[in-house]
Order: sequence, then structure tokens, then C-alpha cells
Amino acid sequence: PDCVVETIADPKSIKGFSPINCKDGDSIVIVRPGAYGDLLMLTPLIRALRQQFPLSTVTVACAQTYGTILRGVVATRPYPMQENELLEFDQIIWMEDTLENREIAKDTPGVEVFAECAGIDLTDGSRLEYSVSESEKAEVELQLPKKRGEIPRIAIQCRASTPTRTYETEKWIEVIRGLWTKNCEIFLLGAPGEISGFDSEENAVVDIYNMTSIPLSFRQSAAVLATADLFIGVDSSLLHVAGALEIPSISLHGSVSAKLRTQNLPKNHPIEGNLDKCEIAPCYHHQKGNQVFPEDEVCEKTGYCEVLNSIPPTQVV
Repeated sequence: PDCVVETIADPKSIKGFSPINCKDGDSIVIVRPGAYGDLLMLTPLIRALRQQFPLSTVTVACAQTYGTILRGVVATRPYPMQENELLEFDQIIWMEDTLENREIAKDTPGVEVFAECAGIDLTDGSRLEYSVSESEKAEVELQLPKKRGEIPRIAIQCRASTPTRTYETEKWIEVIRGLWTKNCEIFLLGAPGEISGFDSEENAVVDIYNMTSIPLSFRQSAAVLATADLFIGVDSSLLHVAGALEIPSISLHGSVSAKLRTQNLPKNHPIEGNLDKCEIAPCYHHQKGNQVFPEDEVCEKTGYCEVLNSIPPTQVV
């Protein structure tokens, strides 16, 4: 619910940012309430702004919950804020509903959507930035030391923030069972209680650490991910963290083209579902309000993305 928050009746009444009118030394604020992955995709723009205006300060106004992803990268301010607080800045870059525009999203990668909206060229590329602190690293190394030998550590994010980008739990179970046979350390990451059934003795074929049974913060989950040799997941926040940390990854895609979401993740291997499974695929649907799935389409009736769930678990394994 806090992804889209409007506190100003007519945002267009605020003078928009223009690189031509911006002076080096101006204070710049980017308004984007959330979510985690979206804020991470702002980091190439932030880097480009700092290069073009080295004397300026850059701040991101966002929901406090999501702002933790930018810790160590850029200053944040809690959003929503009062209009007079917003107007304290010399330059305002309004980013609400940019990625949610279906016509734009189907042609342009997210990082480039943000850059084009601001009128800034990504001269240093579209590399994402995420910072893991030394204390976060030390805590993971203390609590979850890597096993000796050549046992790979695989981190898995099973679910996304919206059902259109979530792979069915039953299929994840097949994936994880398949990985059991490969002698891996498997870490399940996500919101508390998202997946269960792998902690019993009968299932203890290899080490499975179900971190969703522990109330980890987002940053704690990302710190665990930072120790992994491979990430497997849906098109969601931790996939982009893996890209920023240059961890090899495998991503699963259905409703949105993989190219648009992962072309700036050089160590990612995308797997796309069968587009023939849905007449409107790819739909580029972003959940807004109560519209979880495209209205009157087959996915609204089944409760999952037909294209995403056409990916065979054996292919993932």
C-alpha cells in the first residue's frame, strides 16, 4: 500500500527537473516511493547526476521501509513529505508512476526509463550499486560460516511482491529437490513464512537453511545473499542486488520481457516462459490498487502467470 503515495494534489504544478536549468551546486531530490528493486535501479541515474553535477547534493525521497536498500549509496528522506519540505530542494525529479506506464515499460529497461525521465545520459553505464557494510558481512560469517570444500552456496528468492511475477510454490519444491542431488548449501530468502516443508529429518538430504522462518530484515537477507556462489529467483529485488554485487544468477520471467529487466546484469542467465501460454503475453502488468492481474484475463481466473509457470523445474535445475 505504501508503494504509491500522493501528497500533492497536482504534481505537475511543481517545476520539473531539467539538466539545462540545473546549476552545479543545486540540491537535487528524486521522488520515488519504492519498492526495493525500483530504488536500486535509480543508482545509475544517481551516479550520472553526481558526475554531471559534482558540487550538487543528491537525495532520494522514498518510503522508509524501502530506503534501507540505498544505505551507503545515497542520502534518503522519508516520503510522503509536506510540500514545503519538498520545495526546500532546488531541483525535483518526479519519478512516481514512471515504470508503471505500460507503454514505456514494454520498450525500455527500467534504469533507462529513470534516466530518460530526468533527461540524463548514463555515460558510466547502467551498473547497479548496493553496499554491504563490514558489520553486516561479519555477522553472516559468524552465524553462517561457509562449509569447507567445494560445496556451492545457492540463495533462492521464491516469491516476488506481486503474484504476476511469482513462480508456484509446488514448482519451487521440485527445483529445490532437484538441487538436493547436487550437494549444495541452499538458502531460502524472502518474507517470514513464505515457504516451508524442508526442515524435517526426512528431507535433510543436503543443508537447507529456510531463512523465511526467521524474521530477517531486507538488509540481513541481502547480506546472506552476498555470501552465495549463485542466486536463483524470480524478477524481484534480490535479483537486482545479486547483479549489483556481481553474483552469478538465474532469473525466471513471465509477464515482463527478461531483456528489459536483466540486460544490465552481466552475470545473469534469464529463463523465460512460453509466451504461447497466454494471448496477451508479455503483458508488462504492474499491480496498482487492487488490480493484481490484468482484468478479465486467464491469469485473473487461475491466480498465477501462465507464462512464468510454464517454465519446467528441470530446466531451472
